[in-house]
Amino acid sequence: MKILITNDDGISSNGIITLANKFKEMGEVIVVAPEMQMSATSHSLTTGKPLREHKYYINNEFFGYAINGSPADCVKFAILTILEKVKPDIVLSGINFGRNTGINLLYSGTFAGATEGHLSGIPSFAVSLSSHNHKTDCQTAADYTYKIVSEIMMRHDKEKIFLNINVPAVSADLIKGIKITKNSSSYWEDEFEKRIDPFGKPYYWFNGLYVYDANEEEIDDLAVDENYVSVTPIRFQFTNLVQMEELRGLEHLNTDSKEQAIKQDIIAEIEPIEFQEVDKEIEKVLEERKTESGDIERSNKIAEEPIMDKSMPEEETEQALEDKLVTRSLKDM
Repeated sequence: MKILITNDDGISSNGIITLANKFKEMGEVIVVAPEMQMSATSHSLTTGKPLREHKYYINNEFFGYAINGSPADCVKFAILTILEKVKPDIVLSGINFGRNTGINLLYSGTFAGATEGHLSGIPSFAVSLSSHNHKTDCQTAADYTYKIVSEIMMRHDKEKIFLNINVPAVSADLIKGIKITKNSSSYWEDEFEKRIDPFGKPYYWFNGLYVYDANEEEIDDLAVDENYVSVTPIRFQFTNLVQMEELRGLEHLNTDSKEQAIKQDIIAEIEPIEFQEVDKEIEKVLEERKTESGDIERSNKIAEEPIMDKSMPEEETEQALEDKLVTRSLKDM
């Protein structure tokens, strides 16, 4: 079994080292992680510069590949390049320092690494420890993750599995168990703390207060605070299906397009033979109009010609006209 592991705290983080060492008990571990801290990079991908990889060693022993990119970059690069398009059996992302619950999923690089695995059709797991202290022992988190993944991998429908695991930062004897939870409706009260550098110029640190509703049922944040390992199943459906139906009325605004669509539907139902009959009718009408137009032109022409006495020969008629004109001229003199 091949197990791909990444994180967002960087390849030298204690969290990923502990997780990798534990999962060597399950199969072949391939570590591909950012070469530096990439927290809160979400699902960003590197497109403005080339990606580079180099082998990373711990105590002169090969540990994995360090990439100058995001966690999502690492998973893509690992599958398409290092593993030569052979998908691993599992993708793990973590162990992250700091809980990834509630709204944090939108910003988390750890969560994005597992997301990339899930989008590739691989059973994927994001793992976080509820402590921002990078010296916190991660063994309990690694052990619980191992138990959960082992159980899931025995299922027949494991391909669609995507779990977000959050572990309390307490000793194993204080953990009450595992709870299946939903993502909380948490939010951040954000602020930018202004400071002044030695040259008198301002700079800012992003900061904020994390808030969640403790009355919300079965949520990840509350489970972790009560010393349970939180396991949240994740799926992606960006469309708001309720609002989709509510907004159907907007379609009438594009009346022209709607009418055109109706016409196209009607035309599509007409047999080709009917088009031929229509063409014949059009040609017939055009011919009739041409004939009528020709008759009118001939009538106008006749009306403009001088009236002659048809009882007289043509030459005599012309002579009579000339005689009348001469006579009239003489009278006028």
